[in-house]
Amino acid sequence: RAFSDPTRLPRMRMRLVRVAAAPLPPAMPPAMPPKVKKAPRPVREAAASALYSSADASAWAASLAAAPARAAATGVNHEGRFYGLRLEGTAGAHPIAAIKKADVVMTVAWKLSRGMWRPRLLAFAEALTEAEVKDAAAAAAAALGNGPAPPAEAALAAAIAALAELKGIGPATATALLTAADDSIPFLSDEAGVAACGCREYTTPAALALTAALRAKADALGPPWTPRDVERALWSASRAPEVEGDGGGGEEAKGSSGGSKKRKTRGKAGLKQ
Repeated sequence: RAFSDPTRLPRMRMRLVRVAAAPLPPAMPPAMPPKVKKAPRPVREAAASALYSSADASAWAASLAAAPARAAATGVNHEGRFYGLRLEGTAGAHPIAAIKKADVVMTVAWKLSRGMWRPRLLAFAEALTEAEVKDAAAAAAAALGNGPAPPAEAALAAAIAALAELKGIGPATATALLTAADDSIPFLSDEAGVAACGCREYTTPAALALTAALRAKADALGPPWTPRDVERALWSASRAPEVEGDGGGGEEAKGSSGGSKKRKTRGKAGLKQ
């Protein structure tokens, strides 16, 4: 009936054009963690620092045991997969040589969901090729060797530099990859860095300082503690205020669009972490 009335045709065409020209809604970043309430940063850091200063083995054990539940409660992606990843070297090579692109992507998603969500970094990881990952992993393995003793400082620095050749991978993410292969190398997290070294930096010197500090703490706690366990327990302690109490108020984690202006600026200035 509308088409039998010539006066209505222009109006209908206009409507069709408008609908066709309407912009599509923006796509959501992949695997964005859910919004959760975070305790203020000083509260989280104080909780981690309190545990680091403690010599109570039972408090450390309780914090480590609570890590999976606290990760689930705070929206951390792939917690079980990350800590379940056990790389094994072949032909005498360091286990980091066995890492694959899928392991890198999963590790980056895990790291970002622990802190500030940056979809661009995940996109960089997804764009890597297996050949690029294999070459970087082989260089890192060559630097580390495969002896019985934990890697020395110079070897660890060379391994971090080799992995940082991958686009979007900085010293902090490199340590996350390395800790999956070697439990004597801790992840360079904000919580552990502030608790053990009093700083929040994403540099190779910061990674070396944290490794030395957490190796000493693991030795003090005794077997079966490792630097990887110590870092995970510190992170778990930092999340106790928001999971098991209000922590003195909350701030909502908003993924890539959240955080303070200062935090955003730091993310743009140092995209590789």
